[in-house]
Amino acid sequence: MANTTSRDLTREVLAALSPLDAEDWHAIDDCLRVRRVPAGGFLLRQGDVCDYLGVLTRGALRTYNVSYTGEERTGWLTVRGMVSTEVLSFYSREPSLEFVEAARDTELLYLTHADLEALSLARPAVERLARRVAEHILTDLKGHLLSHIHDPAPERYARLLRVRPEFVEQVPLKDVASFLGIDPSTLSRIRALGRLD
Repeated sequence: MANTTSRDLTREVLAALSPLDAEDWHAIDDCLRVRRVPAGGFLLRQGDVCDYLGVLTRGALRTYNVSYTGEERTGWLTVRGMVSTEVLSFYSREPSLEFVEAARDTELLYLTHADLEALSLARPAVERLARRVAEHILTDLKGHLLSHIHDPAPERYARLLRVRPEFVEQVPLKDVASFLGIDPSTLSRIRALGRLD
């Protein structure tokens, strides 16, 4: 069972997205499951259907896929206090094209797809929360995609430091570079220039 701190963090993250009264939280809390994954382990493998939507209460995750050339490409990073799912597979119920790997020892408190659907049907506040979670995830993903299109590498790194500095602290730099869509050597140069300013 997860400790109180993990449950408190989960409640805080979800309540920040959409208000929950005590009864709504109790209904969610009754359905929460805990998954612990050691560093290097997988929360999801390509070809499996994602059946979790939750809050990362410890550790860091890297979501990646393997290109047609065999290169791993990091599409998303998740750290403590962030919502986590593989959004396409979770909502479509189709096999995932991505891997979700623990970059550090990780704990996730989550709802299954079936539990989220049942809670959403029974409780309007949970349905509203589910919509707000989906909006939050899609907004983050779209912002990241547009940054790749419009911003040069140094601006992408500067934005990351402003918005999610913990990525740089908790995830290997090669994975941060991949997330930013740049070579590790380019990231090293950008970081070196930043230290000179």
